[in-house]
Amino acid sequence: MLRVILACGYFLYYLPLSESVRDIDAENRLAFESNKITGETLYEGAKRNPGQIYTTAIFPLLATTAQLALFSEGKTYENLLSFLNLKDKNEIRTIFPTFIEILFNKDRIGSPTLNLNMYSDTSNRLSPAFIDTYNKTFGGKARTVDYSDTVKAANEINDEVKNEGDFKNILSSKMIKEGAGLSFISSYVLTIMYSDKFKFINEKTINFKSGNKVINIPGITGQGVVKYADIKSIDAKTIELEGKDGLYSYIMVLPNKHDGLLEVLDKLCDPTAFQEILDRGQEVCAKLSIPAGDLIAKCDLGKIAKEGQTKIDIFKSVQTCLLLFLKIDQQIIWEAGHQFVSRVPATCYSILLKVYWSARRPFQFHQDRWASKGSAKRVGFAKNCRERVTNETLSYLVPTA
Repeated sequence: MLRVILACGYFLYYLPLSESVRDIDAENRLAFESNKITGETLYEGAKRNPGQIYTTAIFPLLATTAQLALFSEGKTYENLLSFLNLKDKNEIRTIFPTFIEILFNKDRIGSPTLNLNMYSDTSNRLSPAFIDTYNKTFGGKARTVDYSDTVKAANEINDEVKNEGDFKNILSSKMIKEGAGLSFISSYVLTIMYSDKFKFINEKTINFKSGNKVINIPGITGQGVVKYADIKSIDAKTIELEGKDGLYSYIMVLPNKHDGLLEVLDKLCDPTAFQEILDRGQEVCAKLSIPAGDLIAKCDLGKIAKEGQTKIDIFKSVQTCLLLFLKIDQQIIWEAGHQFVSRVPATCYSILLKVYWSARRPFQFHQDRWASKGSAKRVGFAKNCRERVTNETLSYLVPTA
């Protein structure tokens, strides 16, 4: 079991997924835009943070943008809607509760828990309508904090977020002073549970190469049934592991070149590029070696929105602080024994093709959500494709060159 925690957002409000209240066209437009922004964010993040682990989850940024759009007018309103690829406020009110139900339903095995908190200075109090809308549409919590004492304000916010997870000292007094507006501080908890088709068998030291450096890092090995593809168009190989109960899967994209991650990410900026990975995946019996251990990462989503390839400053009229934090704590359930053939799950015996795959260089990892157990559709992708929200719940890169 792999436990992933990152600061993202919190949603408690769910709507029944009745087709009568769904706007599939609008959902696909938002999902398409999410895919594009995710690809651009990963590319820009990897380029700006060489040699570091980089992570992102776009949904908090989309929710923040949508909330601001509901209370904006004129050119600001138009820019916010353009960023989301939506037409009006009614689409926001309809779509986001639906996506929250799909992506963050606490009753589903493997579903993440999302906590979204918004803070404003007491000198600029939020209206009751603003607070109520944020809760009912996004499941978020909004309140005022006295920013006049920045140290006390930071401690108050950090204590609140700490109680929602294992996060410490997320916000500094300097951030509050420089922001002097809305602070969006979010927490995200995800427990990754693999299906019985794949078993972890032992620990292993991996000779990891990034740039001109080769370092020994802790790793784990496992064996079982996965989906594998060699994607020539992006010059990378992919592995997809099924999650417990079949609702989630976990995809790793390993460039063929040792320092080819940026090149691969550049190609994945095309919002339809990931579709080939999904369509080409073939069940194989695989033995994998992947990095293990804890990690903590940080992403300034507001900065990415301003400086990414979209070149749209969606927060031009409102000073904001929007941060994303990630903590990964790997908790592996081991399968006794170390022999590949004797310990593979029974389903492996009917599969002729066997693959040996080792992540010895920078790669991409993300979680994917299926529409339903055993479904051929993924959630929310653009029309004429298997529906999904690519990269949305979690995506991170293991160190870039």
